[in-house]
Amino acid sequence: MDTDWPTREGSNYYTALVEDSRSLCLLAYPAQDLKGTVVGHLVGRISRPNPLRPGAVVAVLESMRVSPDHRRRGIGTLLMGHFRGWARSEGANEASVTAYSANASAISFYCHHGFVPFELTLHQRL
Repeated sequence: MDTDWPTREGSNYYTALVEDSRSLCLLAYPAQDLKGTVVGHLVGRISRPNPLRPGAVVAVLESMRVSPDHRRRGIGTLLMGHFRGWARSEGANEASVTAYSANASAISFYCHHGFVPFELTLHQRL
């Protein structure tokens, strides 16, 4: 993982994201501190049409995180609810998310919110 990416590319990436009408960028703040520290975020996009699945309009949950000390307080559920509402308003009839296979808590969270396995990507180092 390139941990320098946010410093090097983040500003341009998020500027383009905010300006793109087919994407969503949400920030979560603690209820008592609406101008303070961001404790979570969600990035979503409507994917380009796939000719192999012509009827599918897919909202891709590209990135989501809640800081560890604010988890299990409903923040992720609120972000997910806003993502679903936005996706429907954009005409999506499916949503997808990718998680690292070792991230059991993320997979559990997404399954709890109705996501089910659809594809499996395998990697091999060469």
